[in-house]
Amino acid sequence: MEKIEIRIRKSNLPKLKKILDDLDFLESYKVTEGDIDIVSLASEPALAEEWDSEEDSRWDSIL
Repeated sequence: MEKIEIRIRKSNLPKLKKILDDLDFLESYKVTEGDIDIVSLASEPALAEEWDSEEDSRWDSIL
């Protein structure tokens, strides 16, 4: 599964929801509001890299 982050203007949210609801291959979507904390935004790539490391992937075949 892949994750895509899309940022839009709040006024366009109803239009986007209508488009997303018509997609048959979309598993789910989540709408969040508000400003994103700059520290979280800056640290997200580093945390994702650590979380999904090659070392962690070795367990995929075992489990």
